[in-house]
Amino acid sequence: MEPIILNEWMYDRGRGPELRSCRITVHDIFPYIREGFSDEEVLEYQPYVSPPELAALKQYIAEHYDAIAAHDAKIEERNARGIALQSTPEWNALFRGSNPLKQWYLKWQRYLWANPTAFESIDGESPEDYARRYLTSFAEWHRKTTTHEESRGAFK
Repeated sequence: MEPIILNEWMYDRGRGPELRSCRITVHDIFPYIREGFSDEEVLEYQPYVSPPELAALKQYIAEHYDAIAAHDAKIEERNARGIALQSTPEWNALFRGSNPLKQWYLKWQRYLWANPTAFESIDGESPEDYARRYLTSFAEWHRKTTTHEESRGAFK
């Protein structure tokens, strides 16, 4: 995909508007803006961002606030579900110790990043149901993508 030039400081390469100098996106900066941080505070927390770049990010956020806020809410929900997922007994049992499944789980995460529609949340789904469905989907993916010899001992 060819980058879409948004302004002197920003472009979109397919993962949302980001700075051309350091890949920091509007979604990285949005929480600071939403919480009312001063420019100096944002620059302190994001040392790779220059004042003119911050101004460009803030202008873009102001012009597209509703869409960015909606996307940010989805990010927050996904993060909350991740915390819920990692605190279930199934999760803890699966990833305890030096289980070789940990490496497969990292591959699963890379697969999901590359295929964001492969596992989507369901509106109104409880965190516990999400966690169980997530682990079941991971197990199914693992069985489809590995040979018997590769997966021996992973799911006990």
